[in-house]
Amino acid sequence: MTSARRIDALYCTAESVEDVVRCVIEETHREADDIRKEVAAAMEERVQALQARQQELMEQIDLLVQSKVETLESQLRQIQSGNCPYAPAEDREDPDAPPMDGVYLLRADSVIRFRLAETDFASKIPDWGQVVDRSTYASMSFAKGPGLGVLKVNTPSSLWVFACDREGARRLEGGDRVVAHLSHPEEFQDVAVDDMQDGRYKVTFLPLTPGSFSLKISIGPEGAEEAELNQSRRANLNLVGEKTYHLHAFLLASLLSLAPMSHFGMASRAESDGKAAKGSDLSEVLPQSCHGAFEDALDFMYSENQAAFEAPASKALLLLKIADILGINSLFDAMGRRIEAAFADTAPLLLEQYCRFHIPGTDDGAALRQIRDGAVDLIVKKFQPFVTNSDMKTALLRLPARVLAEILNADELLVESEDAVFDFVLDRLQLGESAELEGGHGAESSSTEPVETGKASTSRLDYMDESDEEALWDEVRWAYLSSRKFAQALALHKTLLKPQVTLRALTARAARFDLGGAEAFATLGHQSIVPRKPILPPGVPPPSSTEIDFCFHYAHSEQYACGQALRSQPKRIGDVVLRVLVFPAGTDTGVARGSLSVFLEAVPQPHWPRDWEFANIRYGIACMKWPSGGGETCPAPKKKSDLWTFKANRLDRGWHDFLAPGEIHRFLGPDGFVCIRGSLEQECLGRAFLLNAQSGHSGYSGAPGDAAGSSACRRPWVPRVAMAANERSE
Repeated sequence: MTSARRIDALYCTAESVEDVVRCVIEETHREADDIRKEVAAAMEERVQALQARQQELMEQIDLLVQSKVETLESQLRQIQSGNCPYAPAEDREDPDAPPMDGVYLLRADSVIRFRLAETDFASKIPDWGQVVDRSTYASMSFAKGPGLGVLKVNTPSSLWVFACDREGARRLEGGDRVVAHLSHPEEFQDVAVDDMQDGRYKVTFLPLTPGSFSLKISIGPEGAEEAELNQSRRANLNLVGEKTYHLHAFLLASLLSLAPMSHFGMASRAESDGKAAKGSDLSEVLPQSCHGAFEDALDFMYSENQAAFEAPASKALLLLKIADILGINSLFDAMGRRIEAAFADTAPLLLEQYCRFHIPGTDDGAALRQIRDGAVDLIVKKFQPFVTNSDMKTALLRLPARVLAEILNADELLVESEDAVFDFVLDRLQLGESAELEGGHGAESSSTEPVETGKASTSRLDYMDESDEEALWDEVRWAYLSSRKFAQALALHKTLLKPQVTLRALTARAARFDLGGAEAFATLGHQSIVPRKPILPPGVPPPSSTEIDFCFHYAHSEQYACGQALRSQPKRIGDVVLRVLVFPAGTDTGVARGSLSVFLEAVPQPHWPRDWEFANIRYGIACMKWPSGGGETCPAPKKKSDLWTFKANRLDRGWHDFLAPGEIHRFLGPDGFVCIRGSLEQECLGRAFLLNAQSGHSGYSGAPGDAAGSSACRRPWVPRVAMAANERSE
């Protein structure tokens, strides 16, 4: 029995080279003699098979001749004795036609033919058999798959054995003998090896009991002595401080040929068997943040179907960076396609990955720079929709302060109100304060201290300092923050909101509301800040001095609880101060659950008299509609109007069922926003001043089904017509 081939026999030194070469030459001659005998034996075997087939065909000819002769001789005797029937009538289709009188039809002819048909192999003889110098080397072959890891009892598992030649290249044909040796074969069932005839062998088995077992794979040519796959002869790719990967030597050679050689330190290390194996250190080549994704890069390179390789979104850009550094074009192209396909939904994840490895002042290349800039631009345009997604919000909270400041500084930042910006900045700083955010970032952060990936900070984010905190707070446009949020800000501990930040916030609000003009605050270093770009459907003009806009984000029906209220910023029209009051999931007043309830609410001011009232105010509420395509530019909104006297015990008026359940989706914008506009009619502006306020009619003369009500009303369920009548009688 011949021995399975191992790469060890081809190693030599300057001192042993002559002996090794002579030995290989001698072995080559012996191998040639064996192959000559093998070719001759194969040829002789097939010649003998052909000769045997020739004999069979000759016998078939003799039998056929004998049969024809006997048939004709027998018919001849019958005709001569007058016992042979005449030939059938020429018209075979007429069953009643008489036979041909005096004419006989012979029962056999002289035809004998030899047909090759599809069985002919003469044209294949020139290509029959091949003499090659490639063979499977057990020490260069390898195994990979889930069967080498943790298994689950009574769950089939498998692994792949890849046959390789002396250069480590994959074999493209089968025919080797592969055997799986389990340490306790009785604990497994259905152990099988399938030859895929392309150099791969699939080993399958079913574990029956829990435990720790070993599996050895042997491979070698049919008829040769088995040899185990030698894991110790694989090259080692060492990422210092993290993990050593035992790679197939052919793959490591590919990596070494692709990456700049100056990055690699080649060293020998002793193995348990006393033999040397080469190792390569990539820890200085790849950014530390990419180390966790390196195994995914190996999975891609080992993948049988790289086109179907699925990379997690949280590692896509890290894999692109690895591919860029190591020059793995196939991985770079695959991740480029993956990023492009999911860019609109995963921009925060991509930007967070970029910030892990980017070093300020360095150039990561046009492709990565384009991804970074595109991600920032998209986050600005879809900020609040991203924040409502937990995974995307987590990625945004991990961004360095300077990148967040760049995003939050944009006038076009897509938020329903400045309160959303305040909440986000507060979440970010509270995470740093409580050390709930784990994992470090690259030098994109402004911290001078190194960040260790995977370690949590002890007190605040490792890459945050006081200047970073102030930079984030300064991106909050304090003048446009709601009173409720501003009061919350003033109540924060000074570790979260420094006194100097509080002073700037108070200055910003005073400058906006002081009628003396913002220029009076210029000596304090204050600069006027405009509000964010409003969210409005295309073609809808900005609100006039008698209109109040309110926009809120509606991601899904479970986002808000029944009775949960949202309020717009108040607006002064004359002396009356009004705001839009919205219940996105409806009020608990007997209307169908899930209705959109909208009201116009008066906001009492300290200087108003105790018995204040604004009589006979005709107001309207409209829900804006976004174009649905097909050339539609500015669709008509849904609008309702009413006449009402606002007073201390009647602060608001509107509709509990402004939109029916499910109807809200017809008014959602492409990013999930709903836009409400409240307004006062021009005819009643004279009654919007306290000096002219008069008590008067507060009823409604419209259709009964559109009667308005108060948000505070808690009516029992009654028929709609009766309820409307009750409202009109108020």
